[in-house]
Amino acid sequence: MHKENIIFQRISWHFYEVPREILIIWRHFLLFNLNYFSIPLLLKTFFSPWRRYRESYSRGFDIGRFLETFFANLIYCTLGAIMRSFLIIIGLFSEAL
Repeated sequence: MHKENIIFQRISWHFYEVPREILIIWRHFLLFNLNYFSIPLLLKTFFSPWRRYRESYSRGFDIGRFLETFFANLIYCTLGAIMRSFLIIIGLFSEAL
């Protein structure tokens, strides 16, 4: 059994232990939101094609087919960046609330 004064224990609990626990709880809450919306993963894969849509280049060199495939892949990557940016904004907005 501790022989400390109960007043000192109360002050220690009130000004040291409780604020530390509150900060730990807030940290866990903020990390949950980051992981729930997968914000680090969305930032890493920002310019990846949306839902892994990708056209493959055909054998040989046909300029028309090459440009068609190139622009289709460019559109898929742009769509992926737009969708990921919306998800990142929603995740950061929920983080701020």
